Amino acid sequence: MKKPAGPSPLDPDTYYHIEVSHTPVTVDGIARGEPTGWICCGICHGRGRGIDDIDHNQVDGDRCRQAYAHTLYWRYQVLGAEWDEFESLISTNS
Repeated sequence: MKKPAGPSPLDPDTYYHIEVSHTPVTVDGIARGEPTGWICCGICHGRGRGIDDIDHNQVDGDRCRQAYAHTLYWRYQVLGAEWDEFESLISTNS
């Protein structure tokens, strides 16, 4: 089975980063400089709990160019592929 078409968040031309806290622990419970658990898009600055959860809608109504970069897990879950096909693809690409 070949890999599904579309960009991957792991492609070299995509950029994401893990947001870090800029406030003291007394403000949000997370020490300054520690990861907050949010993943941020390096282009549109949208954020989510995972790469597939980021809202890439921009203020002007356009979508960020990374809006269609999804993990294989998301593609198989959302696009309806069978789980055994997903597992076989992962094991052959490892």
